[in-house]
Amino acid sequence: EISNTTNPEPDIKANGSNGPLSVSVGTSVSVTVSLNPGSYDAQNADWWVVVKTSFDYPGDWYSYVFPTGWMTGINPCVQTSLFDLSEFEVLNTTLPVGNYTFYFAIDDPDGAATGPWWGLDSVAVTVQ
Repeated sequence: EISNTTNPEPDIKANGSNGPLSVSVGTSVSVTVSLNPGSYDAQNADWWVVVKTSFDYPGDWYSYVFPTGWMTGINPCVQTSLFDLSEFEVLNTTLPVGNYTFYFAIDDPDGAATGPWWGLDSVAVTVQ
C-alpha cells in the first residue's frame, strides 16, 4: 500500500547534537527544536517540549510553554497549526548535575500528553 501521508518530523538537539550528550557542570546547554510538518502542514496540534530529569517530584518534569518559558509539570508548549519551523532555541543555560531527557512531540490538539504521537524525538543529556 502506497500512502502519500508523511508524518511530522520533530527534531530536538542539545548543543547541536542528537545525543546522547555529556557535559561538565558549568557548561552551557543549548536545546533547539525544529519541525518538518510533512503532510500534516496546517493541521491543528498540540506541541510538547518537555524534559524528564533525575530529580524527585515536583522537579522531575518540566515543560517549555510558549511564550512564558519553562515551568514544572507536563504542559503543552502551544496548540497551533503545524508549520515548517527552523531551529528555535528553547533553552540556553547551565544545568545542575543530573540526567535529562528532552522530548519534542506532536499529537492531537486535546491538551493531554497521551498520544498517539504524530511525531516524537528526544535527546539525552548528562551533566556531571
